Formats: sequence, C-alpha cells, structure tokens
Amino acid sequence: MWFGAGFGLALLGMGASIPFVVPARDQTEVMVITLFFEVTGAMLIWSALTGPGPSRAEPRTSRARTGMWVLGLALAVVGLGLPWIRSTASADGRFLWMSAFAPMTLIGVALVWRAIPDLWKDRVRGVDDDPVQPIRKAPVARLSAGSITRRVLPVGLVILAAALLAAMLIALIATVLIAGLTL
Repeated sequence: MWFGAGFGLALLGMGASIPFVVPARDQTEVMVITLFFEVTGAMLIWSALTGPGPSRAEPRTSRARTGMWVLGLALAVVGLGLPWIRSTASADGRFLWMSAFAPMTLIGVALVWRAIPDLWKDRVRGVDDDPVQPIRKAPVARLSAGSITRRVLPVGLVILAAALLAAMLIALIATVLIAGLTL
C-alpha cells in the first residue's frame, strides 16, 4: 500500500514538473503526458486509501491525521495553483492545465476528507431519521415457452444484424470506390 501511494506521489510530482521543464511551444503536445501522470498517480493514491481490509490507509493517530491533512491540503493547493503559476497566453490554455492538474486537487481533497473524524463527517452529512422502506420490485414479464414471439425474435435479430452488416459493407465499398475515382 505504501509503495503504491509513494509511487503515486512521485507520479504527481513528475506531472507537476512537466509544464516547467518543457518549452512553451511544446507544452500542448505533452499535456497528455501530464494528464496521464496525474490520473495514474491519483488512482494509485486512491487505491491505497480504499484498499481491501487492513491494507487501507486509515489515520489511527492524531499524528497520522495531521500528516494526511497537511499532505491533502498541499496537494489541493498545488493542484489549484500550478495552472496560475505557469504563465499561459490564453484562458483556454489555463483551462487545459487546470484539467490536467484536476486529479491532484481531487486526491488532495479526498485525503483531507479521509482525515476528518467520523463524528464531524456525520454532522456534515446530517442524520436521516426516516426508516428505509423495503422496495418491492415489480414482477418481470416473461414470454411463455410456447410463445410465437420466443421463436420469431431470434430470427428477427439475426436478420437485423445481417441487414446492418450489408449496409456497412455497401458504405465501405462506396467510400473506397469514390476515393479511388477522385485520386
């Protein structure tokens, strides 16, 4: 768990460094790499947070809670601040960088939420005093074994699939012929 979370933090750091290392003229080409690093790093950290059983990261001590708060707030602030620090000529470029750094911000907020004590979370969520009513499902209509629809429906679906395949082949042949004539 800690290895995955540490590797996720390393990927977030590498993604955050890309706009400062790559020349401005090439940044739009490498933005996909930034997004990939950010999403993969956030997913690795999230899997460490929500892993099965004892491998999940639960802050058990106040020191662990404080560390998760600090790390989460730092990631959220850095994820929100990096698009503004990196000077971009247009608002569209800033929006693209914000989209690229959104996973860092989201995982930071998730870390902060994970560090909040359950008592506070219950206050934020509110209490639902209404008892849960059992949901009665409507009966599902089924075709009887001797129904004519039960015999005709598969044949109709096969005919429909064949017609769609024929239409696709005609469109493909027409496209090739038209492209060949214009060349």
